[in-house]
Amino acid sequence: MSAIKILMTDQTHKRWRTLEEQLSNDPGFKFVGRSSRLIELLLEVRLTEADAVVLFAETNERGILSHLFAEYPDLTVLTLCPTGEAFIDECCPTRRTVIDSSAIGIVKALRDAIAQPCDSANQQRSALN
Repeated sequence: MSAIKILMTDQTHKRWRTLEEQLSNDPGFKFVGRSSRLIELLLEVRLTEADAVVLFAETNERGILSHLFAEYPDLTVLTLCPTGEAFIDECCPTRRTVIDSSAIGIVKALRDAIAQPCDSANQQRSALN
């Protein structure tokens, strides 16, 4: 299995540096780029063929999700908030809340989401772990 290609928005909060280190050290993930502006994500996802986007949200930046999913329905978006909350969004009717917001817990939830997108049973397992 090839590495999961990750595109990140600019990191603006210190609390997520551990997650970035965890992803960098995991051979199952490969960073393919960074985007400094949300609107650039649409082009960057296409150019990098990213499997997932890590969105560091300072405010409610969920508006970009509908545009991303319209163009890339198989994309997985991990949204990280300054409050410590983390969410996984996919082109399906539900949003996954990542209960274990440690770097290891988020990496596991992201890997599970990409392996089994929109799987409601998987959502329950991610929420419980």
